[in-house]
Amino acid sequence: MSTNLLELLNAHLTEDVVSKISNFIGESPKNTGSALGSALPSLLSGLIHKSSDSQGAGILYNLLTQNQDSSLLSNLGAELLGGDVTTKLMNAGSGLLNSIFGNQSKDIANVVANASGISKTASSSLLGLLMPVVFAIIGKALKSQQITSPAGLVSLLGEQGGFLKNLIPGGLAGIFGVSAATAASLHSTTESSTVRTVNENIQHKAHTTPAQEESRVEPYLAPIIRERKIIPPPAPIQEDEDEGIFGKFLPWLILGSIFALGWGIWKNLNKTVATEPPVAISAPSTDTTPAPVAAVEPVATAVTPPVTAVTPPVIATPDNVASGFEQKLSSGFELKAPANSMESKLFAFINDKSTKIDKDKWFTMDGLTFDTSKATLKPESNVQMTNITEILKAFPAVKIKIGGYTDNTGNAKSNKKLSSDRASTITHALIKAGINKARLVGEGYGSDHPVASNDSAEGRQQNRRIDVQVTAK
Repeated sequence: MSTNLLELLNAHLTEDVVSKISNFIGESPKNTGSALGSALPSLLSGLIHKSSDSQGAGILYNLLTQNQDSSLLSNLGAELLGGDVTTKLMNAGSGLLNSIFGNQSKDIANVVANASGISKTASSSLLGLLMPVVFAIIGKALKSQQITSPAGLVSLLGEQGGFLKNLIPGGLAGIFGVSAATAASLHSTTESSTVRTVNENIQHKAHTTPAQEESRVEPYLAPIIRERKIIPPPAPIQEDEDEGIFGKFLPWLILGSIFALGWGIWKNLNKTVATEPPVAISAPSTDTTPAPVAAVEPVATAVTPPVTAVTPPVIATPDNVASGFEQKLSSGFELKAPANSMESKLFAFINDKSTKIDKDKWFTMDGLTFDTSKATLKPESNVQMTNITEILKAFPAVKIKIGGYTDNTGNAKSNKKLSSDRASTITHALIKAGINKARLVGEGYGSDHPVASNDSAEGRQQNRRIDVQVTAK
């Protein structure tokens, strides 16, 4: 049975929660409810679009394993009481939005504002508050279904098409493009359930006065329910006694042909599911053609074959997801990352006073991605960049060297320059974030010092990297 993420979100957005959100963003409960009806389908549709290519699916899975907090769902009311707690929640959500959608976050906020009548500022705040909740719901679904790979996430998001159909607000197509606006249809499966009724979402007394009826909060799913239609099953085909033997068996012949065709399509699609996971390595890199984080191809067809389970080497193991690394730094920053991540290893090395500096000890930044053949960081790199910045702030005596590396594909001179440019990008980003430049050194090594064989795609992917070496602590 398909998991309806929209319905699960609806279950947690009670009347009390909607009221608290409306107070925080400065809008009426009615307008806030209307905005939720646009915001949630927009966010889910955006995540479907993000997972529509193998690299995006890997990045999204990585962010989910690092940032989802299922305990938020049981304490949502307290998190939305206002003040610093709610502001912190909103800022965390805004960071996720920027990591996933980049500048398109503002465009999504504008679409929600135009569809519901709330201000653009309130819309941005609303999306920031909702993003951690959406992540918590998806994370809970991943755990309950024992999904431990980007392929499983693609399958879960692909199931949402039937539930989001006709709910995506106008204007979203202009943000993601036509194919993205129709992503729900391309990923859709047969809708097996309907959205809960208004009375299931917000409980009211059996009898209300006209004044109470007028001031009542309109649940955000009300317009959704009005759009849904129950399509009755087709009437049974009446068989004509005079139509002959061929007429009697014709429907069965057609049905058999459809079944055979469907079986053939399923087998072909099942063969195309790639099983190459995202690779988390430990040594420096960069190259002329950055490798995708995960080679999982989403299925965009009416026939949904089972997705081959992929087990990525570090970030995707059940233990890593369940027991993620969490550390409160001296600055008060809550550092969160997978248990075997670069951040966890770097912190442990720096924090252990008995561990001596080792010139052969390097830590690979496994959460970075660059634009193809460029030294420009993609927005999804912000999470790890923030973590590294905060670690350096918490340990002001630490100095590091940043090394850029590529595989041996292409021109050696060009690879050396690209690796140097990418190392400089990381250095300048840390300086801009407040780290003294005297603590940082960047250098590009091109295809030198490979950590794997360049004879395979997997090996070349491991050789394309950015590494960090601690030179003082």
